[in-house]
Amino acid sequence: MHLLAAIEIERFYVAAHSDARPVVVLHERRVLDACERATAKGVTVGMSRDACRQLLPEARFEPYAEERHRRRAEDWWNVAADHSDRVEPISLHRAFVDLDGHPDPIAQTERLRRDVAAVTGLSVRAGLSSARWRARAAARFGTDDPFALPVEAAPISEGAAARVVRMGYRSLGEVAEIGRTDLRALLGDEGLILFEAARGRGTGGVEPLWPPASTSETFRFDGTTED
Repeated sequence: MHLLAAIEIERFYVAAHSDARPVVVLHERRVLDACERATAKGVTVGMSRDACRQLLPEARFEPYAEERHRRRAEDWWNVAADHSDRVEPISLHRAFVDLDGHPDPIAQTERLRRDVAAVTGLSVRAGLSSARWRARAAARFGTDDPFALPVEAAPISEGAAARVVRMGYRSLGEVAEIGRTDLRALLGDEGLILFEAARGRGTGGVEPLWPPASTSETFRFDGTTED
């Protein structure tokens, strides 16, 4: 079974800024990251600037500056590359790391998490699994068991997940009781993805993007959960 680790760094973008006021980092007028004080007031990733301003009028808004944040990202990507020759950054604060064939991938994942935390000085979450979405879910929820995971962990849109939850299905274990045809009728192609996710299936593998042949690529922040 091919294993990969998902690494996610918390509050990566706001950590570049210090202020007595709550700090919120914006990308295309939406919240990309927020400090602990801001999230305590209800600010969430993806929220519009205007909605954030209503909740937190004293906030200091900072624009996302890729060049500034990327230099910090490359520091921890290099640490990840010390643990594996296959590292795939998917954003500046997230990456997949191939641990296939490692004699103790669980211990290696924890060492990787600690080393990234040491170089960034930030809280780091790590998850290990054979599927990309399950590794990310393990980093976020502490398990990659599909039957124990909430519907929101599946690699589908927030809207599709919310629709399933409104129907009374809160875990992927409960969703597993729904047939393929019914899920497709409800959600279209996302229903088929959800059907597979509820059975623990998903794509694996890590594309070796770091160190890169070129450093000219940029990253998109589209709010999707696919991967």
